[in-house]
Amino acid sequence: MRLIEELLDLQNMNRTKDKIYLEMVALLAQTSECEPEEGVLFVKNKRIIVSSSSEGEGHNSTSHAIQVALHKAAAMGAGVESSVCFTTEPPCKYCQAALRRAGVMDWRYIPRI
Repeated sequence: MRLIEELLDLQNMNRTKDKIYLEMVALLAQTSECEPEEGVLFVKNKRIIVSSSSEGEGHNSTSHAIQVALHKAAAMGAGVESSVCFTTEPPCKYCQAALRRAGVMDWRYIPRI
């Protein structure tokens, strides 16, 4: 957890809630079943809509945490439009396209050193 705090301090984020959400996705990533370990939260109006970690094996785009969370939200009937996506990794081009199609207004991730 110390490394996460150092990474977040590098970005000099003044938004405390963003820091909390990013710490939460770092913890979610530890439950991941594959590499790279990813965690994701979708937040709308200060409420967590859906959370997930990456699943499966290898680098199949359907195992990315963002894809898993979007499928989970759709199955629950939870709309992610106008939400903010917090994730441990920068979204790949496929996940970025999925976020745009879903109407997600922004995404934030833990910066790499």
